[in-house]
Amino acid sequence: MNKLLLFILVFFSAFVLGQNESVLKNKIDSIAYNADKSNLKVIKELTLKMDSIQVKVKRFKNKIETENTFLKSKSFVTINFYFKDEKLILVRAEEKSPLVEDLSNFTAFYYDEKDVFYKNYYQKVRICLPIDFDKSIYEVYGYNKNLNESFFTLYFEALYTKISKKSL
Repeated sequence: MNKLLLFILVFFSAFVLGQNESVLKNKIDSIAYNADKSNLKVIKELTLKMDSIQVKVKRFKNKIETENTFLKSKSFVTINFYFKDEKLILVRAEEKSPLVEDLSNFTAFYYDEKDVFYKNYYQKVRICLPIDFDKSIYEVYGYNKNLNESFFTLYFEALYTKISKKSL
């Protein structure tokens, strides 16, 4: 009987705790979707440079949109910062494939207060496109392999800090 009670308690706890993260993530996705579809009036624009990265910044009501051109590697990444009540809730990066026009590599960091509670990495793919399983996704679609989790962890923070100092 004790084992059954323990099993039910562990199962219930895992289910409930897992749902909280999922519910918050879905709520943030909904806020980001609404920020992308509404409030399209640009409040402020600026251009800045970070090392060898040229950054064009546009501030909207609940979003900051950046276009990041990596001058050495020729990579291009769009990074969007989403806010609710002026608090950062999501950072989403999209690297378009230089080889296949409609494909992208995505990185997303979800925030609860000031902490990242969920990270997501995914790709937009075409079902009918043949895949060479002997090559990495970076080789197949031409993505920059240096634009990875460790890079984005540091870059998101540095970019956001620099933008914040510009009172955007």
